[in-house]
Amino acid sequence: MQRRLYGVRLVGLHGSLGSDTDRGDAYVVANNPDEAYKAVRAFLDHEDLGFEHERQLDLVKLLAEEGRYPRTKYPLFIVENNS
Repeated sequence: MQRRLYGVRLVGLHGSLGSDTDRGDAYVVANNPDEAYKAVRAFLDHEDLGFEHERQLDLVKLLAEEGRYPRTKYPLFIVENNS
């Protein structure tokens, strides 16, 4: 299965004064958009970051994908570390 790079945007968690981390936007390498959101959500739930309503999905966008002829105009290259 071809892996894809998704941009995941949440409803909230978009930084604030005194915060240098924007947890409301993330990049995820996944096989599909559901898997991408679930990865972000699982991290936020595990770390107990933000309020429940801030962790809700706003947008998942396909940015790049593996393969010779990606549907996006950007190919995704993943280097496997075999050491």
